[in-house]
Amino acid sequence: MDCPLSVEPSGTYVVEHFRSWRTSKMFFRDPLGFSQLTEKEQENQQGAIRTVVENVRNYVNAHGGWTIVGWFRQGEVSDEATNENVTSMNQILHISLLTPTNTTIDENALLDRQFVLPA
Repeated sequence: MDCPLSVEPSGTYVVEHFRSWRTSKMFFRDPLGFSQLTEKEQENQQGAIRTVVENVRNYVNAHGGWTIVGWFRQGEVSDEATNENVTSMNQILHISLLTPTNTTIDENALLDRQFVLPA
């Protein structure tokens, strides 16, 4: 999956639009159930979801951080002036897996931080 990459002034890397079933299960107690909500119901839960993502992110960061598995490449673009392909200045990041680095992380602590659908 192509994921735009940017770096904030603080040095934090930001990757947008990354989706993974395995990663979703860290944040959602029932990822499939959430995907079955209507768009309006999902919008109503955005604040709670952002809080959950922040809590899980902070917990994992405090307990060893993240391992990112993937690859990137610099593409080519066509230079119309010379009719040749030249190396693009943009690098495209392809993420395959985002997981806690600490493989012994307390899964119950993650469960306590997960998003649970309202009853």
